[in-house]
Amino acid sequence: MISVIIPVYNAEKYIQDCCAALVNQTYKNIEIIFINDGSSDNSGNILDELKASDSRIIVVHKTNGGVSSARNAGLEICRGKYIMFCDADDIPDCTWCEEMRNAIERYPDRLPVCLITVRGTDLSSYKEVLGLTENIDGTLFQAEKEYLIKLEINGLLYSPCNKIFLTDTIRKNNILFDQTEHIGEDADFNFKYLKCVNGKTVTVNKSLYNYVMQNENSATKTSEIAWLHALEFIFTNFEKLYSDLNIQDNASLNLFYVHYWDKYIHLLTSMLTNKAFSRNCRFKQGLTSIKSYGFQSCLKNAPLDIVGNKKLINILSNRTSTYLYLFKKIFINK
Repeated sequence: MISVIIPVYNAEKYIQDCCAALVNQTYKNIEIIFINDGSSDNSGNILDELKASDSRIIVVHKTNGGVSSARNAGLEICRGKYIMFCDADDIPDCTWCEEMRNAIERYPDRLPVCLITVRGTDLSSYKEVLGLTENIDGTLFQAEKEYLIKLEINGLLYSPCNKIFLTDTIRKNNILFDQTEHIGEDADFNFKYLKCVNGKTVTVNKSLYNYVMQNENSATKTSEIAWLHALEFIFTNFEKLYSDLNIQDNASLNLFYVHYWDKYIHLLTSMLTNKAFSRNCRFKQGLTSIKSYGFQSCLKNAPLDIVGNKKLINILSNRTSTYLYLFKKIFINK
């Protein structure tokens, strides 16, 4: 059996569509666990009505504690051999459970990952498919630990919703979502699991999960400052995973540091030019971010021969020019 865990917070507009997609999965041996995380709208009542319509639906009502708290509550009570996660405002394809289960049955020592379609509020409007850039023969693509950064670059590593997990592995290793973090806790959970399977993955080369960008309560709708904090959390955990897995492939390591250097610079630039924050706030946060462990690690390890902006690395390697860079970005905006 597969346990599908769905955290719910003020998602009254979306729950019924999400539930219909789960109830109508081609693989029927599932339990659908909705965790109502203290919703203040009509989500709780809708969930109770849905529960009465299908014996596979389980509803838990709890005080608000955040998405990690809700997912952990689901992990405590789930009974399936496998665990999958779904967000209440998303729509998985009808074969999502079946095809992911087939993958983990065939490769129980790997973490199966499927492609993701990102859509707008109008589900008929195609937006973007997060997938692999390689030409792959067949449906399943096995990869070793050195491939993890490519999965991340292709947008497939962070979310738990395009994966299927062995319940025994989660429980034996006490893998839980970090309730102290509000962005990046998804990736941290995945990293902990990946360590248990030695970083090995198998990609189901199909888009089986529709991520719908519509919920105003979504954690992705937040400020650059919050994202800079989350990026530091994700980077340090990903770097630790690389270290724990003893990845020494130079090409993979170089790609890792260049990729995160680009992420830091993109968010830093966006934050520094965002006039919603005071100039003093932007300067202090800019300095904090540049001095952070992750930023400095990327500054030190991103190879100059492949990094996008060599001049910027030289500027931010010097204390005086760093202050001048921040001043120009904030006060001159260039």
